[in-house]
Amino acid sequence: MSDETTIKQEHIVIPILLGLALGITYMFLMLWMPFFAPIAWAAVFAIVFAPVQAKLREHIARPWLSATVMTLLVIIIIVLPMIFLSLSLVTEVVQTYELVQNWINSGKYQEWFHVLQKPFFVKLKDEISNIVNLQSIDLMSIVSSAMQRLSSFAVSQVTGIVQNFSKTLFSFILMLFTLFYFFKDGRKIGEFIIDLIPLSSKRRNEIVSQFSEVITATVLGDIVVAVLQGSLGGIAFWVLGLPSPIFWGSLMTFLSILPVIGAPIVYIPAGVILLFQQQYTKGIILLIWGSVVVSQIDNFLRPILISGKTKLHTLILFFTILGGIYIFGFLGIIMGPVIAALFLTMIKIYKEELAERNLALADAETLPESETATDGDKTE
Repeated sequence: MSDETTIKQEHIVIPILLGLALGITYMFLMLWMPFFAPIAWAAVFAIVFAPVQAKLREHIARPWLSATVMTLLVIIIIVLPMIFLSLSLVTEVVQTYELVQNWINSGKYQEWFHVLQKPFFVKLKDEISNIVNLQSIDLMSIVSSAMQRLSSFAVSQVTGIVQNFSKTLFSFILMLFTLFYFFKDGRKIGEFIIDLIPLSSKRRNEIVSQFSEVITATVLGDIVVAVLQGSLGGIAFWVLGLPSPIFWGSLMTFLSILPVIGAPIVYIPAGVILLFQQQYTKGIILLIWGSVVVSQIDNFLRPILISGKTKLHTLILFFTILGGIYIFGFLGIIMGPVIAALFLTMIKIYKEELAERNLALADAETLPESETATDGDKTE
């Protein structure tokens, strides 16, 4: 068989093999996609608890035993509190919905607007009326409609969670099952994936380091701090006898995860409402507690938890978290920043590789000139 015939056959066989490989890879990934969320959560917990596992392996030599202990530890620290919080949250959301509905139907919310008749607000209203026609704005209807929509949305979300309880439970079981094997064989799995990255060892280590740092920073620096802020805010609501402390604490937790927004969106309006209702002691205590304790946790605890970790720009972090939640659900709180960080890392690697290549080309161009000059000196 001639070389020309062999080349023609290669031109046919190689595209076929490549297409076959891509097709099989696509089908393989489709098999895993329905279980992406539990697998991703298992990977997140395995990475976050990796230092603890490393210490444990020093005392427990058997991999399966250390993996079992670590899985039980995650169940005690993460899973059981989440189950308790979810059940309590379902109860409080339903109660909050009923409270808001009764509050709207009774017309009690209109009492808040009596404060607008005070001289300060009357003067402010007159000043604003010179710019905006306030007569066409029905503020009470807007507030009523907004509260109804908010409570209906919360109930619909909780109803969906309850209806999908069996699916959620199955995902939890899959996550724990996967987590056990990540604790047991995670190092081998990680090395296998890292070896597939078509870059130098230095670049691969850079990507892996960035990946683990962003996950750790997101979980410890964002989620843990947000949970503490929401918990302290909820405790304040409970101590002051305000309704639905778990619901409002959970809302503060979620808002604290989002950059720029934070828990003040909940506790400041709540404190102002208490002042308008002439509950001055409760209002002042809530505002002081929120400003001095809840909001300041972020300033002193986050640097301790994520000292030296990679920090994304606030604007990038804000939109990647929102986009992550839109695409991946709650998992997007972590996936969004991770994808953004890996993207920026790839751009950084590309720029450095391009700079090194340009430097090598510049050296190659100057080398013949220096050699020519040396040859001329020898001739003279």
